[in-house]
Amino acid sequence: MATTGADDWKTPLGVYERAIRELTKTRQEMQAELESLKAMQASQIENLKEEIERYQIETQTLKAELGVTKERLNTVQKTADESLSSKEALNEVIRLTKERVLNVEESAEYAKREIDILKSETKQQINNLRIEHGVWEGTAENTPGWSILDGNGSRLFRDYIRFEQGFSEPPQVVIGISYFDIIRKANSRLNVKVAEIDKNGFYFHLQTYWDTQIWAAGVNWLAYGY
Repeated sequence: MATTGADDWKTPLGVYERAIRELTKTRQEMQAELESLKAMQASQIENLKEEIERYQIETQTLKAELGVTKERLNTVQKTADESLSSKEALNEVIRLTKERVLNVEESAEYAKREIDILKSETKQQINNLRIEHGVWEGTAENTPGWSILDGNGSRLFRDYIRFEQGFSEPPQVVIGISYFDIIRKANSRLNVKVAEIDKNGFYFHLQTYWDTQIWAAGVNWLAYGY
């Protein structure tokens, strides 16, 4: 096939061949441009993949940190709730303690009033308390009804002692033997006790038994009351 010269493009064949060359060149340039775009696109896609992977890693890290933060917040909330519960329990203990202290103070005040009243009553009773005491003596020779000298077995002598000043009510009486005189041949057996008490005096008994013979006896007595 013959080639066209420099002036052959003016001929139809030259124009056609030149057009083919221009198209071929343009196609090659476009192919090169397309390859460049593909390479650029592949690079961008790779970079985008790397960015996506990095974002995914960062997202997972943020999720993990968020989970840890949430757990910490739950722990803080739980601690706060426990602290609030403990505070409420402490406030309840304080309230109950105050009530108990108040009750104790009221009880102490009541006890103090009762003690003051008791002291006053006791002082009044002490001030009003009267005491009488004396000595009684009797013998077989000069005491009427002396029944503890002669005879055997249980024998009892009874007599009445009158107070110098009567009491408003029967008092308490304490009595005891001060001395006694017996016949030597017998053992010493003598008992004394208060029998009956009234506002003006009291009866007492001297008692012996078996073969004891009482010639004389004396008693001391004390009465106290109001």
